[in-house]
Amino acid sequence: MGFYEALGEVFIPFTAQAMTPLGLTAYIPTVIFNDDNFLPDEIALVAYPTQCAYKCASKNYAAGRAYGKLHGAVFNFKTSTKIGTSHSEFPQLYKNLLAEGQPFYLLPNQADWRSGKVRVYVGKKPDSDTTDDFKTNLEALLKEFYSTPMGSIDNAIVLLENDVVFYWEHHPGPVEEQSLIPHLESNSEVIVNNHASKLAVPPIFSPHDIKIKLTKTETFNVSIKA
Repeated sequence: MGFYEALGEVFIPFTAQAMTPLGLTAYIPTVIFNDDNFLPDEIALVAYPTQCAYKCASKNYAAGRAYGKLHGAVFNFKTSTKIGTSHSEFPQLYKNLLAEGQPFYLLPNQADWRSGKVRVYVGKKPDSDTTDDFKTNLEALLKEFYSTPMGSIDNAIVLLENDVVFYWEHHPGPVEEQSLIPHLESNSEVIVNNHASKLAVPPIFSPHDIKIKLTKTETFNVSIKA
């Protein structure tokens, strides 16, 4: 089974099915079809009420431990290979400076990422910029972001890693009154600029389970079908 097939038929639906009953509050995977070996093939925003809730779900339940083992069958965690290594980090509140590989949430609000509208952006450093220039320009954009009305944004998460910016933006209602993404587009080479599509998967052990066919770069906001 290939990577994208494993993601669509097993990993993405099983994440929601297995972990929602254990506290998962939002799961927003983005599949990236790109020939650049420096870019990940998949990224995801995974939300729990607290870090403790995540650790409890992952360690204290057989389903959570099984889900953790499943990562090794799909993603690469070996540093000895030529492809990038999979990893995850908890975001911190942004305080004016970006740090390589550390995600930051931009507002101290607790957003309901499963509802409303979610936008995802991935952009590479322009060839004309140095790594330091790229970081400085992004920090200037974020400073401007804080100095203007937030509009409908109730939270956002930004990550800078390997000269690539990753950005998730949440709007609780149907209208986007403001967005940082047009400014990111003007300062980076666009790889992903998606609105997350709602995807409801059936509960685990349903007789007619779902297989997601992944053929293009896209983002899902995955939940359990009522």
